Amino acid sequence: MRENGLQRPFNSMQIGTWVLLPTLLLQFLLFVSPVLPLAASIPCTLLFFLCAFVASYFAYLTCKTNPIDERLARHLRRQEEAKNGGGAKDEAPPENEDESDETKFCWICQCSVCDHAMHCKFCDKCVSNFDHHCLWLNTCIGSPNYQFFFKTVVATFFFVLVHLGCLVGVVVPYFLQRAKDPPSGAMYDRMEGWFGAGSSEAVAGVNCFFLLISIISVSLLGQLMFFHMGLRKEGITTYAYIVRDNAKKREKTRQAAEAKSKRIVALRTAHEKGNSRAVCWLRLGELPCCVPCDPVRQKMKEDAKSPSNAASEGSDKDGNDNSDASSPAPVRGDIENGFGSEERPTEENS
Repeated sequence: MRENGLQRPFNSMQIGTWVLLPTLLLQFLLFVSPVLPLAASIPCTLLFFLCAFVASYFAYLTCKTNPIDERLARHLRRQEEAKNGGGAKDEAPPENEDESDETKFCWICQCSVCDHAMHCKFCDKCVSNFDHHCLWLNTCIGSPNYQFFFKTVVATFFFVLVHLGCLVGVVVPYFLQRAKDPPSGAMYDRMEGWFGAGSSEAVAGVNCFFLLISIISVSLLGQLMFFHMGLRKEGITTYAYIVRDNAKKREKTRQAAEAKSKRIVALRTAHEKGNSRAVCWLRLGELPCCVPCDPVRQKMKEDAKSPSNAASEGSDKDGNDNSDASSPAPVRGDIENGFGSEERPTEENS
């Protein structure tokens, strides 16, 4: 069982952050700060290193904090005391923990944990109010360390944003001044005289490479930051969001299958009645651009809004648990404008 993200085994993404941060700091010191105007170089360098320190500090706190479920932690302490021969002592629960909270039994940890806890296969423990397992920090994110994690994301976003802004302020003026005939300008001269090397192209090439990295980093971290801002506003975790999103996808798939089966029935009825207009509308409704005017989906929405239909569907579902799940869903009521309907035969009539 891993207590925090500073314990082995380390993963490749975590080691990558340990390499990337010093690399960005060195690149800024060697290729950005020396070519900036002195009035901008000092404050930009201080701001850049301040953001790096804040991001590293909160990342350390995130990794160091153990997000283990409190009930599991007490269970492990009692086991350790019993193993050492001291006898298991009854611990009073923390003040912020209500013993009346719902619990569940984890078959891996072999103890009862809070209902909102989840077992992480990477850390091999149940995590309090599980949010997700962060591969970049190599630790689980739960209620004990989520605030540190969010601050890490925000600080890292501003760290790479400052880097991006400084790189743009260096690269853009350089190429504008280099395009002159002959090339001239303050930025061009500073890059040309960089440490007496006389090779502005090499300095610009390094800065362009890290500019691309910064653009990608700002995009990804910005998306992550705003994603978690949305989660905090809703008061849900990443795990709960994923579960909800998967449920929506399953419901969308179910509705698509139901619409397909009802469309087959409606088309057969329209063909039998010789209603070519209905056939045309039903065929058009299959196109993605015509979904809003699809008569089948409109009828499904009307049925979903009907309380009596919802109740009857619930009773049908309870009473037909042994029916063939692969059979097409029933089409209740006539589809308007002569589209027709057909009821599935009941067991008595089949």
